[in-house]
Amino acid sequence: MNLLRPRGLATLLINIAWLAPSHAGVRETADINRILRSVSDGRCEEAIQYLAERLQSKQPELQLLAGSMYDQGSCVERNWEKATQLYQQAALGGMGDDALPRLVSIYAVGYRDPAAALWWAAQRPAMLPKDCLPAADPTKQASAFLDELRGWPESRLKGCTYYAGVLFRLKYRSSVRLIRRGASDEVPVNIKIDAANGLIEWYSVIDMKTVVSHLPPDSREIDMSTAPSEDEDPFLRYLWATGVIVLKEFGAPPAQIPSWDTKNTIHIARAIYSPNMLEFITVSP
Repeated sequence: MNLLRPRGLATLLINIAWLAPSHAGVRETADINRILRSVSDGRCEEAIQYLAERLQSKQPELQLLAGSMYDQGSCVERNWEKATQLYQQAALGGMGDDALPRLVSIYAVGYRDPAAALWWAAQRPAMLPKDCLPAADPTKQASAFLDELRGWPESRLKGCTYYAGVLFRLKYRSSVRLIRRGASDEVPVNIKIDAANGLIEWYSVIDMKTVVSHLPPDSREIDMSTAPSEDEDPFLRYLWATGVIVLKEFGAPPAQIPSWDTKNTIHIARAIYSPNMLEFITVSP
């Protein structure tokens, strides 16, 4: 099976434009709040109409929001190609840090485009196992980077694509920006992924608490024994649920995927459950 499709490679080379200087304008949170309220209230037609009007302003946050809607199927039919176009526009508009995890994961799920997934992931090399990083610089030596990927065994290419997709999807889902007044209380959380065994370990650095999301690859049934109880910290339950959702979304890992001992730290808004804020997060796979 040829996982490196010619169409994907052509698109990947164009992605180098992401590194161009950004000239993003002032963020218009009022527009986003209005759209999110419409989505939250189920007024999809109103949300879509207003979003289409405001996208003409080329605000990168609106492009990111529209991409997320197409990515997750919120008020629109899922369309991953349209989502990637909007994410890349947002990246060019100055929101590369927010768009990048979305681009990695959307290309990785189902092995849609492993080359594109790993090219974007290589922009954050510290997050990946060394086995998943070609020696060539992805932006300065794009052709050599792709040549290296072509030479990888399929098992390595699929294993790295799966790992990168799960990791960056976790970062995307658990780092959702929340629109509200005042600063958010962000908590550093360490993540370790054991893809071969369907395990994601979360460690809240401040609380010194650990929770494990587990979806056994052989049964694909959620391991409820690792779920925090109802009376435990809702933040831990949120982490557990996020991990399970992502594992279900990506399905069974490829055969013979290594258990890389790689730890990553992300910052998550603890105040996600506060009633005085509006959140936009899709919790269904």
